[in-house]
Amino acid sequence: MSAMKTHPELEMDRSAFKESEGSAHDFSGLQVMECKEIVSLGIPPGSLKSTEGGVHLTPEQFHKYLNPEAVNPDEPVPPGLGKGSRTILIDCRNAYEWKVGRFKNAILPPTRQFSDWPKFADNLIDELKLASGGDPSTKGVETRAQNTTPTAVMMYCTGGIRCERGSAYLKSRGVQHVYQLKVHHDLSLP
Repeated sequence: MSAMKTHPELEMDRSAFKESEGSAHDFSGLQVMECKEIVSLGIPPGSLKSTEGGVHLTPEQFHKYLNPEAVNPDEPVPPGLGKGSRTILIDCRNAYEWKVGRFKNAILPPTRQFSDWPKFADNLIDELKLASGGDPSTKGVETRAQNTTPTAVMMYCTGGIRCERGSAYLKSRGVQHVYQLKVHHDLSLP
């Protein structure tokens, strides 16, 4: 476990690990293999790091910011969220999980595999004018000429992997306000 927590290429929140007592007999069929990506985006992990992704929101924050009009106006709010903003909610899970249940008004990307995400994201960015134009000096600044309302993209998925890579892709394309639901990995029973 200590080797995983200190490995530089894992780039994950060290608090995501949960330790419990056990032995090798608990998972007799367990195999550990090295792979470049768990879920392939079609972009090399080295050129798009998950650490450059969206801001993590706790479940309580995520729920609160889904309804910007309900946020207390005296409370500090992350950029792009809160009253007067426009929120786009993206469900990054697969179609089966979407059918089982989802947040109201969530967009399900029409993708068959996660490597289709960049095409979906590029179309969404163009359609909704979410990013800056070609001027490098305005990278990360919304195009205000067509869109005067601050826009935030909120994302969620099952385990966090698709959100990490997907949000990093959106930010690399100039989307300024990207947030994702922080997944809590403690599955221990009471």
